Amino acid sequence: MAWIVAPPYAHRPHHVRENLGPPRRGGRGGEATLLYIDRCLIHEGSRHAFQLLKERGLKVARPGQIVACSDHYVPTRNRTLGVAGIPDEKIRGMVELLESNTAEHGINLFGIDDVRQGILHVVGPEQGITQPGLVIVGGDSHTSTHGAFGNLSFGIGASEVLHTIATQTLWQRRPGTMRIRIDGPLGFGVSAKDVILAIIVASVSVVRPVMSSNMRDRRLPPCRWNSA
Repeated sequence: MAWIVAPPYAHRPHHVRENLGPPRRGGRGGEATLLYIDRCLIHEGSRHAFQLLKERGLKVARPGQIVACSDHYVPTRNRTLGVAGIPDEKIRGMVELLESNTAEHGINLFGIDDVRQGILHVVGPEQGITQPGLVIVGGDSHTSTHGAFGNLSFGIGASEVLHTIATQTLWQRRPGTMRIRIDGPLGFGVSAKDVILAIIVASVSVVRPVMSSNMRDRRLPPCRWNSA
């Protein structure tokens, strides 16, 4: 297997970050520019953003473009009991708080009682929420997983979640890119996760031929670990 690290020459195909950037941005170079956000993904950890929203007397700008999922604190046992089946009072309170916050602001929630509920970064692709060409942010470091489907996606902090749900925009600087080409078939027992772990020290765009197939199970792990 040959590894080739190449600089981002002008004649190469652009990274999705570069393709999505110019039409939506007013700045150039490393300037901070205001991105319009197509999807904002949240889970139980978004409570801080909603608290700040309330303290500042703000409303959610576009509830239909915010997607919530109970996935960090829901149990795998006693699911038929719903929220009542969560034995820990504090954990149950976090799940209930997400339910009340989303209900108050008209945000779609994939809650514990929803048959479509699951891991947020799996629910998005499964339900068609994750689409090519979108700008997707989420209050979770693994939001970059969605980039496997040809979009710009990345994790953000609590204050940025607040800015996004209040304005449906986010200030960002376009990050640099690096192209790593991995040639040759993967050896026996070697998976896409092994490949990305080997090159995780860099922020990369992994291209043909190993990761270029339509096998999404190969594309998801590298995008997920690129968030580390």
